[in-house]
Amino acid sequence: MKNTEPDVILIVDDNVADRQMLAEILTLRGHTTHTLSQEDVSPESVAALAPALVVLDVGAFGTYTRLQALMPWTMPVLFSGGVDADMDRSAVFASGGADYLAKPYRSAEVITRVEMHLALQRAQQQAAEQADQLQQEIAARQDAEAALRTAHDILSRRVTESTATLRASEAMFRYLLGRVNDGYVIVDDQEKIMYANIKAQVYLGLGREIDKTAPPTFMELVSQQYRCEPQAAWALWPKKMYVNKAPVPLYLVRPETQVAKAFWLQVEMLDISAGLDTEAGRIICLTDITEKTSLQEELSRFHAVIAHKLRTPLVPIYTGLTFLTEQASTMSQDDVLMFIQNAAEGAEHLYNEVEQIVRYLGAPRIVSPDLAFALADFGALIERIGGELLLPEITVSGLEAVENIRLMLSGWSLEAILWEILENAKKFHPRNMPVIAVKVASVGVQQVQIQVWDDGLTLSPEQLVHMWMPYYQVDKFGTGQVAGMGLGLSMVSTHVWSVGGSCRSFNRDDGPGIVIELVLPCSNC
Repeated sequence: MKNTEPDVILIVDDNVADRQMLAEILTLRGHTTHTLSQEDVSPESVAALAPALVVLDVGAFGTYTRLQALMPWTMPVLFSGGVDADMDRSAVFASGGADYLAKPYRSAEVITRVEMHLALQRAQQQAAEQADQLQQEIAARQDAEAALRTAHDILSRRVTESTATLRASEAMFRYLLGRVNDGYVIVDDQEKIMYANIKAQVYLGLGREIDKTAPPTFMELVSQQYRCEPQAAWALWPKKMYVNKAPVPLYLVRPETQVAKAFWLQVEMLDISAGLDTEAGRIICLTDITEKTSLQEELSRFHAVIAHKLRTPLVPIYTGLTFLTEQASTMSQDDVLMFIQNAAEGAEHLYNEVEQIVRYLGAPRIVSPDLAFALADFGALIERIGGELLLPEITVSGLEAVENIRLMLSGWSLEAILWEILENAKKFHPRNMPVIAVKVASVGVQQVQIQVWDDGLTLSPEQLVHMWMPYYQVDKFGTGQVAGMGLGLSMVSTHVWSVGGSCRSFNRDDGPGIVIELVLPCSNC
């Protein structure tokens, strides 16, 4: 710890007036001073005071040389004397004096010279301490290097002794992989499949034996049977995409059909080698997350529909009954009956909404052609959602070219998806009043593209990728107080991916805001 106590300065002068004047100059500067006459100076007195610097009158030069012979002084010694004492100065510097102070004393000169030598003394002490520390570190490093060489020799012997045991353990390792719940695939450096346990064989549609002469690659198999989501993260495979130092999860999705629900696998390239040498390749883990994903999506769908479908019917029930509770005694029978009728109508509306919610939550994502949503009704749906969210008028373009097309989604599903997107556009707009434009177009084979443009925030590349991940939140102003982006858009991505669609987001290039782009399957494109 740095010493904060003032430096001690010893003044040796037989002239009482001179030493008192010098002591006063230095004391006012914050230094601690001690004054002695020439006859009072001894090795014991100097040792007891332990001064950082000594100011010695040239008249005590003989005393100085005598004391130096008995016990050399390590602190700087400044001699003081008359201005014209050239001979005195020569003797001072020849005997090791650090500097010379001319009498009569001038405060500025005294302070400058004294504090310069004190600073120099401290710097020299620090340099000496650092040199000692460096020598200690060099010695410690030499000891560590010697210990490392010894440890290396011991480790080399142990590695040699353990190699045979590890090779035997590799056979046991593969045996155990065949009896776990997850799928495991071992690939070489070209991603050719060298081994797949029973689960992985089922997931990838492999036979019991892999053709060793022409093994398939991992990506060849998965691209034939699954959709790789999110596509931006899969584009780096086998490398990982990181957001906030965490890897972005990778999914394989087999979309829902009329006869089978969507099937989800989470893929992870393990950061361990599959054997003792580089030819052994890497291990890929395939985890069935279908049930977990379905549960999360059902909860998200439930959250979405509850958030905006039950508010309207609850208002007349709550307000009517609350008013009756407070004012019934002062109301006429006709007024009471009117409020009861309003509450009953609200309850009936609520019952119908709950019935539709239950049917929606239990319904498959892919619907039959007769229940598929007609894009001719798309403009009215956008207008209704915008009205419920109190958004400014939303511009919709491109409907004329697609009005005869039906999406392979129910109206409820599309409404939940659009509600989340438009609600987020409002929630994350600086004034909660975004200007929104929706563009619809037929693209590809049996696909419709829907783009939602807003003029809100511009997001970072990490946010644009991670916003589709479960429960990721984009903070509105860096305060940590805005929630919900992840829950809504993860429901959107899960729903869209499960029906064989795709979704992405990107910043607008003509100003602030982002574009949410959905590509959805249609039945009669």
